[in-house]
Amino acid sequence: MGLKQIVIKILISGAAILTVMSLQGGGIKAKPVSVKTQQAAMPQQSQKSIPLFQQMAVFPDGCQQPLAGGVFAFYRFDIKGRKQYRMKSGKWQLVGNPLTAKGVYLAQADQVGVVGITGTLGDGNFYVERLRLPARYAIKLPLPVKVGVSQGDVTVNGQLVRGHDSLPRVYAMRVAATQQ
Repeated sequence: MGLKQIVIKILISGAAILTVMSLQGGGIKAKPVSVKTQQAAMPQQSQKSIPLFQQMAVFPDGCQQPLAGGVFAFYRFDIKGRKQYRMKSGKWQLVGNPLTAKGVYLAQADQVGVVGITGTLGDGNFYVERLRLPARYAIKLPLPVKVGVSQGDVTVNGQLVRGHDSLPRVYAMRVAATQQ
């Protein structure tokens, strides 16, 4: 394992710990939400999607609700520690900017905030990177999201995914609009 991968693991672990610590203090009030709905909306593909996580909006009063929209890309590291992005073809490739590069597989959160991926997932690890959020939202850690696949089982940030009812959550804070 390279130094870059070790540093990334440390950063992801630290972000997860900070998030858990802030949740234990009662800073976020959960609002019950039903997630038994359709597959994630994919801008480039119409195949059945494998749900990975749910994107949630957190409002200043602590309430949460599913957050639709945003753009996500999937990547892994090659043996030299460089990011390889998942292409529409299912292959992994080095690209400059995943938002503008042709052929990069991009996903969007559906109406209930579910982000998924289509196609076959081979064993190994990859990451989900949020490239764009809907207007008036800011990223709340932890991101990137680590996805592990082993013998058909999918974990997201270490949590086994068993369908829409057990999806890990990724948060985005609602921010005040600024006057210019």
